Amino acid sequence: MKFWQLIPAALLCLLLPLHAAAADTCTLAALPVSVNCACTVTLEPLDGAPPPGAAQLHITDGQGSFGGFVYTVPGDYRYRLRMTGTDTSGFLPDTTSYLVTVQVTNGENGTLTPAVVAVREQDPGQEKAAALRFTARALPAKPAPAPAGQTQRRTVLAQTGQLRWPIPLLCGGGLAGLLLGKRKRR
Repeated sequence: MKFWQLIPAALLCLLLPLHAAAADTCTLAALPVSVNCACTVTLEPLDGAPPPGAAQLHITDGQGSFGGFVYTVPGDYRYRLRMTGTDTSGFLPDTTSYLVTVQVTNGENGTLTPAVVAVREQDPGQEKAAALRFTARALPAKPAPAPAGQTQRRTVLAQTGQLRWPIPLLCGGGLAGLLLGKRKRR
């Protein structure tokens, strides 16, 4: 092969656009969650998003985080985050749920870069949530039982139907008295 035959091949290689390939994987280190009591929080992948390392997180000290997210291609990955139960007696789970979107983009130097955006599912038009926080509600206190040996006296109000019988009797007696009183004057 002669040198002048290699020139078009070399020019073709130099002029073809080269695409920088992104890194093979991207890992989201942690998705932090805070709570006000010992509870279980569940992260549910939506629309085919890759699952985290653990789908449920049992939090006993007020804070925890989901981890183990691995992404291989850029895109938006959606999850639903909610409190599924409490371990503290006297508390009801928070009914708030968050829609969490992990936006994976091609960053500088050909690496994948994750960014987390979360909004409350109950208020989809609001600004993104600053923190993923759940607040369990305390159950209302039960009234204290009466001490043993003491009975509570209950007042019973008279029913409306029980007061009807004296009205005709009094009205009839009053009319009879008026009529008899008029007859005696005459």
